[in-house]
Amino acid sequence: MSRVFWCVGEKSNQPLWMEAFQVSVYSLEELCYLIRKKTNLVDLTLMRQDVLDFMEHALKLNVSQLRECVANGCSLSEYCRKLLDVGACMVSEEEWKKIRDILAENEEMTPFESRLRRADDRFAQKQYFAAFQAYGALATQTGDREQKALLYGRMAKAAFYLFQYRVASAFFEKSDSLSNDPDMKIGHFLCERYLMSRQEYIAYTTKSPEDYALSLRVEQIYEEAQKKAKAQADAALILPGEHSLIQEFREMME
Repeated sequence: MSRVFWCVGEKSNQPLWMEAFQVSVYSLEELCYLIRKKTNLVDLTLMRQDVLDFMEHALKLNVSQLRECVANGCSLSEYCRKLLDVGACMVSEEEWKKIRDILAENEEMTPFESRLRRADDRFAQKQYFAAFQAYGALATQTGDREQKALLYGRMAKAAFYLFQYRVASAFFEKSDSLSNDPDMKIGHFLCERYLMSRQEYIAYTTKSPEDYALSLRVEQIYEEAQKKAKAQADAALILPGEHSLIQEFREMME
């Protein structure tokens, strides 16, 4: 059962949209909750003027200490500590040490890293379509080859979990072309394994010794997924009812 957090302070009728968390915030308690429970997503945007204005005008809070903190160039962890104090949020020393350490790492993140972490959080929450869009937006805004390869690979994985195998295959291939990462080639082959007929797939993946070796790895993944599917009925829904081709590959190449 989900826990309920009772808000005892002012609640705004006009919420503040928090881009970092992808949520609308109505109260100080919600802000404090996000700092404690979504610390990995807290970044310098929490120190923006509109956040301070929201707390002062919509929530009727005295934020003079927070404004002074920002004006004096305080750290993200110092700011969050003061914000938690304003919200009278009880945090143990042990919990605060963990929060502080994460905030110190967050403060060193580049804007790209911060946005990537948000996209990764959506993926971790199984919000695959939202993650796919977030990765795509980042990919269009960077010219860095390594970053594009990384983003295309993650877009491919998000599309795969959405059962969009053709889209996933294309992005695995794009990532592989930029990175020469065998895992991306394996992902591409796995998608084609779902899309092609048996004869087409065998012909496609045995064009070179390198491709053949990777195709055997794909079959191992396929077999492992089938074994897991027997124990997890929901996983069985994404597996076509075909046996592995690994034996056919071996006989064909002998």
